Amino acid sequence: MLALAIYFPWRDLNRQARLTGVTLVFFCALWILSHAIEIGLPVATVKESMVGLQLVLGTIALTFWLFYIFHYLGPRKLLARRICILFGIMPLIAILALSTNNIYGLMWTEAGFDSQNPYLPLEPTYGIAYWACMVYIAMLTLTGSFLIIWNIVRRRYIRSRESIFLLIAAVLPMVTAFIEVMGLLTFLKLSVGLSSWTACIGAIILILNLPRLHPEQVIPIARDITFERIGDCILVLDMKNRVLDLNPAAEQLIGYRISDALGLSIEKIWPYHSSPMMPFNEMAKEGKELVLERDGKQRTYDPRISTIADAVGRLTSQVVLLTDITEHKKLENALADELLRWRILIEQSRDGIVILDHNGKVCESNKQFASMLGYSLEEVSQLYVFDWEYQLPREKLLEMIRSVDETGDHFETVHRRKDGTTYDVEISTNAAIIADQKLIFCVCRDITERKLSEEKLVKSYESIKKTLDDAIYTMVKIVEMRDPYTSGHQQRVADLATAIAREMKLEDTRIENLRTAAVIHDIGKMYIPSDILSKPGKLGDIEFSLIKTHAQSGYDIVKSMNFPCSIANTVLQHHERQDGSGYPNQLKGEDTLLEAKILAVADVIEAMSSHRPYRPALGIDKALEEISKNRGRLYDPDVVDTSMELFTEKGFKFAE
Repeated sequence: MLALAIYFPWRDLNRQARLTGVTLVFFCALWILSHAIEIGLPVATVKESMVGLQLVLGTIALTFWLFYIFHYLGPRKLLARRICILFGIMPLIAILALSTNNIYGLMWTEAGFDSQNPYLPLEPTYGIAYWACMVYIAMLTLTGSFLIIWNIVRRRYIRSRESIFLLIAAVLPMVTAFIEVMGLLTFLKLSVGLSSWTACIGAIILILNLPRLHPEQVIPIARDITFERIGDCILVLDMKNRVLDLNPAAEQLIGYRISDALGLSIEKIWPYHSSPMMPFNEMAKEGKELVLERDGKQRTYDPRISTIADAVGRLTSQVVLLTDITEHKKLENALADELLRWRILIEQSRDGIVILDHNGKVCESNKQFASMLGYSLEEVSQLYVFDWEYQLPREKLLEMIRSVDETGDHFETVHRRKDGTTYDVEISTNAAIIADQKLIFCVCRDITERKLSEEKLVKSYESIKKTLDDAIYTMVKIVEMRDPYTSGHQQRVADLATAIAREMKLEDTRIENLRTAAVIHDIGKMYIPSDILSKPGKLGDIEFSLIKTHAQSGYDIVKSMNFPCSIANTVLQHHERQDGSGYPNQLKGEDTLLEAKILAVADVIEAMSSHRPYRPALGIDKALEEISKNRGRLYDPDVVDTSMELFTEKGFKFAE
């Protein structure tokens, strides 16, 4: 019996239930053994010891019996370690009282025996510890019995007789003991009391049936979690379509409680238009969906059917699972609509759109892209990017494809059509991770016509620029004819001003405008008499006043031309100085264009280093000394520093 007590409960897969069950059955087996020894050995001292041992073992066994119920029925919080320690207090008290009974007499004060009975039943005078143990045992029995009955009634689901055996094992001995205490069985004059036999019977019932108890058979905790609380509808039907079970979701769907629907044919209680069973079977096989409409509301369900067979393979019932996928279908339809809109946009795009994988293989493209290459959509789907790329090498293409990220890229290249002809294309790329795969989205725009237009514009610009340069050159020649001593001055100033501007990292457009202004900066001298321009001696005040007018005159000439305004203003301001001592408007440094400041320094350096009618050439060193000495007062410091660096470190020289 002890071997069975250890082996059978050990098959329970749950560790906590396994330990509780083994301990419970083990103490029950010990209790039966102690009772057998008490009856079989008519020795007063042994009998007295066995009776006390039975009381202790019964207290411990019923404690674990209650733990076993807590494990399967709840409340599980009572299985906490502290609670278990509290439950162990009474068995310890029983052991202490029994071991010290000879001293204190807490279990019984006098162990009397019926000498006329061959089994020598014990007839003691019981003490306070004995009655405390009996009260404790009664409380354990009542608590466990209440939990079993309450859960059975509340949950309405019983699947096995073992639950009844679990209840009988504890209740039967207690009921018999109560009857004996009340003296209702004295007329039978039995040698051994019935309570001992019923306790043995209860223990044997527990030992034989406890190994077969499982949570889904007694009071199914898992059923509460899966069957009753699941949001899907579950209908359990027999093979004649009669209702065996419904979960709360199915009750709400059909409009019947399980107590009202039990045993009825599903066709009779189905509230919708058609019989559900044939659609269920067909839809489950074909993977279709079930659409139900009630009270103006439409819901979509995914039906699944499973059959249940008995031990001999005979089909006994079927479980219908209806999963509500209404919201999922809405999202699915919305996604399909969104994809359709994107597909329409892609197909109607004037640009070619192609999606590549990380190896350059075409995953998808629109008709425009296929048309640009001269292929059909089917042919394009078999191509790699190397099949149409004409300009970039294979390794460069792969590197570009694999380096594209979410920020994308933009570049121009040349594609080759199916017939071998080429065309210019502008490509915008972007990358995305879809289904754990990196895809490259490419928008391709044919820019052949734009390239041709750009070439025409370039040629037209070059032609206009040449015409403008010729006109400027003509004006320069006119000035030089009137002032032959300054021949080449404006061109040399333009070269130096351009070099200074490049060293100062000005934009190309500003440098070009500065060069134009430098070439024609003295064009206003056309209005000054030539004898003043070429006078070898010192100029008078009136003559110098006339010379000063060339900046304003040059501005008036240039501003009437179709030049950027900065060119005319640079011509106007090239004689202004940092401290406001220049002309014609006495502007200070902060009010003067940077281009004019550069032109002013270049003009001074070239003028001092060249010959003039009124003096010989002073040389580059004198010119650099002049701008260095007046750095910050007359000339911009940055321009002066750059000019000094050009001549002293970069070796700049005027062209001959």
